[in-house]
Amino acid sequence: MQRADVEERYQIWRQKNEKGNFSSFRRALKAFVYRPLISVCLLAKGDQTHLSECVDSILNQYYQNFELCVLAAESMGEWKDKRVFFIQNDDVGAALDAIRGEFVVFLRGDGTFSPDALFQVVSLLNAHRDAELIYSDEDVMGKDRGSPLFKPDYSPDTLLSYHYISNLAVYRTSLVREIGAFRDEYDLALRFTEKTDCIYHIPKVLYHRRKVMENSSYSVVEDAMKRRGYRADLKKIEEAGACFVRFRPKEDDFVSIIIPTKDNARVLDRCLSSIYEKTTGVSYEIIVVNNNGSEPETFALFEHYQKQYDNFCVLTQNVPYNYSALNNEAVKIAKGNLLLFLNNDVEVISPDWLFDMAGEATRCEIGAVGAKLLFPDRSIQHAGIVLLGKLEVGVHLGYRIDERKVLYDPRYVTNRNVSAVTGACLMMRRRVFEEVGGFDESLAVEFNDVDLCLKALRAGYRNLYMGQVCLYHYESMTRRAIENSKRLNDSILKMANRWGDFKDPYFDPDVELKLLHYRI
Repeated sequence: MQRADVEERYQIWRQKNEKGNFSSFRRALKAFVYRPLISVCLLAKGDQTHLSECVDSILNQYYQNFELCVLAAESMGEWKDKRVFFIQNDDVGAALDAIRGEFVVFLRGDGTFSPDALFQVVSLLNAHRDAELIYSDEDVMGKDRGSPLFKPDYSPDTLLSYHYISNLAVYRTSLVREIGAFRDEYDLALRFTEKTDCIYHIPKVLYHRRKVMENSSYSVVEDAMKRRGYRADLKKIEEAGACFVRFRPKEDDFVSIIIPTKDNARVLDRCLSSIYEKTTGVSYEIIVVNNNGSEPETFALFEHYQKQYDNFCVLTQNVPYNYSALNNEAVKIAKGNLLLFLNNDVEVISPDWLFDMAGEATRCEIGAVGAKLLFPDRSIQHAGIVLLGKLEVGVHLGYRIDERKVLYDPRYVTNRNVSAVTGACLMMRRRVFEEVGGFDESLAVEFNDVDLCLKALRAGYRNLYMGQVCLYHYESMTRRAIENSKRLNDSILKMANRWGDFKDPYFDPDVELKLLHYRI
């Protein structure tokens, strides 16, 4: 889909989804039991061409229990509305001393609110009184509004990569005061989320900016890493204005790479040679699970690697093909505290791939870790899995997009929280794998990777896609099974019964799937 088509679809979507009138909001306002005062702090720095339009969008809110504090280096005179006051100071601390609101919003003067912005915030607060931070989706103003940014629910690892929260962001004032001095809005978001996880996302476009999102501040992320005591390094991703936080595995971490295979020695050899040639910085073993292999070339290849490497072994399983069972059996003999499930038809591209994946997988809060997989023409095969509903178990994000066309998009090139990753390259701590029961052997072929990831989510872990870890995936070159429609239907029904009520926290299918096909 071309960009122009996407923008046209967004205008159609807006017309259908932004309907509303003051009388309907007024009726809903009457039902609010909780009506907190919200302080809007407008930082009037730099170009003030659109400042008046910004102020008007605030004064014309359906929810009227707010105050507007304008910070400016020079006096801006008086404003007729008594809720507006000026502070001749560009220090946010001065505003925090002066405001009275239970919640506070920090804004630049180059954007506007939707009329229902504060209404939607207070509506959420009436349903979730524990909320400390609330943020919404946004788009960009130009000749017409476009370039929508539909955000995920709170995603700690995504936030460490770039400031996806941005605007509209509403903070509990007492916690902001507790934080004290902060450098900018990104610094505030990182510091604030270190103090609370009562964070809510409103999946509505409530803020309209006049320019694309600013690049993330690398020094802000560096400071956050130091505060949190992370064993990590920071890599700048200039083209996307984002950061790649490289967690370091511990010296005693050991990875068991498990590769099920059947014949086709040439494909397996390409996989194995790429691992041995490009893997550095972490200890590992390779367990090839030979499932009904029979070709002489296969056994000659096994013998070659067994003679050349003492960290290579073959587990023979002459049983009917069951991906879940093959991997579960291999885990029983694996020595690693980290398990990497890998297809035999992949080829390593990134030299630090295993080091980077192991660094993330060793974190106590992380469940499954996945990589960016590319087809040989460098179009994307996998950039995380999106869960769509009962009978549509999962879709690979970015499928068949030219990777070179999304180098500017941080969602594809850095770390991002996702609901699931593909089993073609999936790492997990052994302890987590055993805790959630491993692969479900009743899911012999399809969806066992999604099921494993969702079990990790249910157990309280976060799953992660790593956009800087890249492998080629030649996709099912060695095992082209005849389509078993009954087996597939049984697997779909099993997943629907087990996970049918699961709502993907990182993706809104009602909006993004229908509107932004080029990003999926």
